[in-house]
Amino acid sequence: MKLYYTTIGEPLSESNPSTSLGGFRSSSLVGSDKLNNLFDEISIYKSTKDESKEYIGLMIYNDTGATVTNVKVWKNLPENCYSNLLIAGVIPATDGDGNKYIEQIPTLDSKPLYAIFEDTYVLNKYELGDIVNGGEVGLWICRELDMDYIKEDTNDVYEEDPENSRRFVAKEKRKSDSIEINISWDWFDF
Repeated sequence: MKLYYTTIGEPLSESNPSTSLGGFRSSSLVGSDKLNNLFDEISIYKSTKDESKEYIGLMIYNDTGATVTNVKVWKNLPENCYSNLLIAGVIPATDGDGNKYIEQIPTLDSKPLYAIFEDTYVLNKYELGDIVNGGEVGLWICRELDMDYIKEDTNDVYEEDPENSRRFVAKEKRKSDSIEINISWDWFDF
């Protein structure tokens, strides 16, 4: 099982998450444990915009040599996270040449029309069902910024110096959220 970015044409390479806006499966895999492999950093500008949601389209491709069953997706958030991820699975359509594709959106902040997003976690996994060998399923990820927490954290800039109680020092701020997206499945050889 592999997770790919999406692209507007087949078989183009697309490794920039901010342009993975649906369409066909790219030839570029989503990197594991890589910073900014799904969404860019949260800038001061981005946190002041009215748009607090961004969307990217991915494709899960079954290259295991067998049908996988009971495919599930969920996320794990760290404590005090600046954002939340919502997940939606979609069945790809097929073009005249037999290539699978999912809906395309024009920009990162455009919501896909045919995706129903769910807030997933380990006790509430998003169920994608079965994927045959060589089959693919579309996966939309929505990043929803926690604007209240961002504002609160932005305003909390100083703390008492642990070495000198009469001094204050700037607080160290996190520069990213490390959110895990997990995919599990059962594997049977038929």
